[in-house]
Amino acid sequence: MDSRGNHDLNKDFFFTVNKVVFCELSMVMGDPKKILFLLITSLFFIESFSQCDESSQIVTYTSDGNNTLSSSIREDDGFSVCGSISESGETDYVLYQFQDELSPINAIRISSDFNDTGGPIVHTKLTNGNYVLAGYSLIGSQRHLKIVCFDQNNVLWQKRLAGSPESPRAIHALDNGGALLVGTSHTQSNGSSDAFAIEFDQNGNVIWKKGFGSTDNEHFYGALTSFDDLHLVVGNNATFSGTHRPIVATIDNTGSLVDYNLYTGAGLSLFSTVVRYDGHYYTGGYVQSGNRAGIIVKLDQSFEVIWSRRVEIGGFNNNYVSGIGVDENGSLFVSALNEGANSKLHYLRVDPSTGDLISAVTGTNDIPSNEVSVIGGYQISNPDEGMLSVSNVSSSGDFIIARTNECLTNSDCLENAEVSLLNYNLTRIDYSPGERILQEVFDIVEFEVSTADLPIASACDFVCAGDLSVPDVSGCVNEPIEMTFNLENDESEIQSYFWEFDDGSSSNAGDLTLTYPNEITQDYTLTITTANGCVYSASAVFTVSAAPELPDIETQVTLCEGEQFILDASDYPEWMITDSDGDEVDVFTGEETGTYIFNFSSACSTEQIDISIDQVVISDFIDFEDQSICTGSGIVIDIPNWGSVSAESDIQITLEANAPVTYEGDPLEFNFTEVGTYVLQIVGSILNCPIDEIVEIEVVSPPESFVQNNFNICEGDVIDLDFSDLPFTVLDSDGDVITSFQVSSGGTYIFTGQNACSGFEEIVIVNETVIDPPSFGNFEVLCQGQDTIAIGFTSSDYDYLWESGSQEPSILVIEPGQYEVLITDTTGICSASFVFQVNGFPFSPSEIFEFPAVDICLEGQTTVNFPPQFGPYTFSDTLVGLTYTATETETLSFTYSDGCFIYQDSLFISVASCLCPAWVPNVFTPDEDGLNDFFKPVVDCEVYDYRMLIFNRWGSEIFQSNNIDVPWRGESPNSDFYANTGVYVYMIVFNQKLDGLQVPQELTGTITLLR
Repeated sequence: MDSRGNHDLNKDFFFTVNKVVFCELSMVMGDPKKILFLLITSLFFIESFSQCDESSQIVTYTSDGNNTLSSSIREDDGFSVCGSISESGETDYVLYQFQDELSPINAIRISSDFNDTGGPIVHTKLTNGNYVLAGYSLIGSQRHLKIVCFDQNNVLWQKRLAGSPESPRAIHALDNGGALLVGTSHTQSNGSSDAFAIEFDQNGNVIWKKGFGSTDNEHFYGALTSFDDLHLVVGNNATFSGTHRPIVATIDNTGSLVDYNLYTGAGLSLFSTVVRYDGHYYTGGYVQSGNRAGIIVKLDQSFEVIWSRRVEIGGFNNNYVSGIGVDENGSLFVSALNEGANSKLHYLRVDPSTGDLISAVTGTNDIPSNEVSVIGGYQISNPDEGMLSVSNVSSSGDFIIARTNECLTNSDCLENAEVSLLNYNLTRIDYSPGERILQEVFDIVEFEVSTADLPIASACDFVCAGDLSVPDVSGCVNEPIEMTFNLENDESEIQSYFWEFDDGSSSNAGDLTLTYPNEITQDYTLTITTANGCVYSASAVFTVSAAPELPDIETQVTLCEGEQFILDASDYPEWMITDSDGDEVDVFTGEETGTYIFNFSSACSTEQIDISIDQVVISDFIDFEDQSICTGSGIVIDIPNWGSVSAESDIQITLEANAPVTYEGDPLEFNFTEVGTYVLQIVGSILNCPIDEIVEIEVVSPPESFVQNNFNICEGDVIDLDFSDLPFTVLDSDGDVITSFQVSSGGTYIFTGQNACSGFEEIVIVNETVIDPPSFGNFEVLCQGQDTIAIGFTSSDYDYLWESGSQEPSILVIEPGQYEVLITDTTGICSASFVFQVNGFPFSPSEIFEFPAVDICLEGQTTVNFPPQFGPYTFSDTLVGLTYTATETETLSFTYSDGCFIYQDSLFISVASCLCPAWVPNVFTPDEDGLNDFFKPVVDCEVYDYRMLIFNRWGSEIFQSNNIDVPWRGESPNSDFYANTGVYVYMIVFNQKLDGLQVPQELTGTITLLR
């Protein structure tokens, strides 16, 4: 931000707080001059009108003189305000520094023997941290522009530019280290006021200086760096006729005018402050047409108006926008002051994209109308915390600083405001720079720089600037501890040191290193005296610690199965524990074998502890499972590597009710002669890890024959073989374990009985008898006129017994019916029954089936299906089958047989169209009387792919429709007129669905149109 609330939100400012006392400088080159640096802390009194929450304050500041503040800038951890202070008939420049909490921390007063005026005075902070202040002094009756550069202690350079009466309005710090000063030159050769701009470097050298004017009055009120790195200025152009028009102009780094934009609206208007953000410019000021109202304007980078708003404040006739700021989220903050009795400060939060009002508050304290200059407002914006404004109380010489909260909500010192934002028609107009007078200030003799008017400041004998600081010191017993300090004073050499400790020790050494044999905590003080007599003192704490005792941690850990090793840092509060990767350890849990490295660190030592973890796995020593053995054999108990673990191990082995046997390293053998299940118990410990194992020993004898080897079965019989109760395992021929098996067909089957002793193979042979003699005469028909029929078998390999008692393979029957015979094989084991079915002569087919008349759709199914039990049917010499395809209406004759006789019959087949009928009119009268006004087909069912064409008598198409619901209403093609009376030809095509198929239809004919 520059001195007038103009912001470049990408720029940061930094400053360092120092304390300064009175210092009077001698004159240089003639006239006596003096520059005073004043520590305002001793003269400063604060009266708070209202103290609100941390983010909302309005505070009045009082000093011995009358303050007129006219400039403010935001700094890194606070802000500073600048102006003039009048006391005992003299007016000097003054700069106050504040913290964010509105607490004053320093003041600098600059005085000379010139008659300094009370305003306007502007200031900024260069990139090197030095302040630059611009105002003017009166020499005789003439104003002289004066620029002063200073730091916390000294005036670094000063310039007086003699010329026409100059009024500085804004100063903007540049990225190149210099600054741009703009304002108004009140009297030029043409009798008008011109705007001026001066760029100088950080050493005060003028790079260029230009005046901008014509017969009108020009003023520059605000400046910043544009998005394209030009100098951007705002102000107004005032004609002698009284028209005030706001301007936005850009100037290059040589002082040449690049762009000059005027804006016209209702009434007088000007721009006094400007910020840039997110590719746009936001500027503010006021418009006056009758009453005065603040304006807020958003411009693009081509300086075209995006939106423009006029500020109306309820209860007040006049107001103006004094400052604008944009926070990091893009919210637009606006401060405004109304004029008149009981004026108040107002704060607005505006949507930057639309220009709509979001919220507004007003201060609860009245401010006399003449306390804040109309132009500029001399405020600063804190985008992170809301708005910060500065105003003057001319009647008392006090000044007021108001800070709103971030969200602009009401509080003890703020209340809701009646604010409206109305559209204000502001239009950019063409105004060629060629129409203006761009005059070099060099051409004006009165504006030449005088370098000898103000003295160069020298060191002051009474300055004790800077601060001494010492740190809290910590070290370890018997280790050297270096003492350090920091003195911010470059003006005088250090004459003496004095270190003093609470234990009574002291030292005069400048470079001090101490070693203590014991632990101690004490305060210490360093006092430094410089050659100019300044004494500095600072204190801190001195601590010497001993390394804590190294923790007693077991480094060789043996874990039993299921156990964990835990290292808990909370058990060692004096140490910080880190692992081999350097990561801090809170709790370490280990259960896997390995070596783990830990560093134990304290303020005075670091120790490495390696912890090795071994795990006892019982299965590595004893791995016995339940087992089966054969009678006459035994088992051997042997523990591997017993010699390496025997000293920390004890094993007892017990078989059934026998006395325990102690294992001492030699294998133990147990033999079994009887079949049965024996329990072996192993108890004790290995490497102090407990063991309690139970092993079951099953003693078995060799398997013997377990299944019958030969089976005879008849066809359809099933044999179930059950092996589930056998004392051994049975395997099938594929080697799979089975507990049962089903046999349903003849063959050879192999089964094996298997246990711990041996295997026994069984071969099972299954013989199957199948009764299936060849037969004849089954399902015979006994036709009329036939006396007997033979039924039976042709094989004599079986015994037969018919129901009639006959034992012959075949018999003769004379009547229809069922004839059963029992067939037995020659062994007499297997038998089967067989039934012959003999049918009598059949009924007449007409008694079973009556052939009806058949109706068939020509467009759909045309096939007639005949009953299969009397087929095949003979329809002609070449056509025989069970179906007939009809193509026309006819009486079909055909023959068929029942096995005994051949019959002749006929069937009437009717073939007709099954499509939905379509009706087409032959005349219509399109006269819009509501009767017969259009032509289309009438179809009572759904149609597809519809298309209707109308042709005149010459064959030209005059109408087409692809929708049956769109008729012909008698219109002519490409015309708003109807067709003439006459006869027309139509063609209508569409599809109908029949039996799932789409059947095409085509209708053609003539239609008569009558009117």
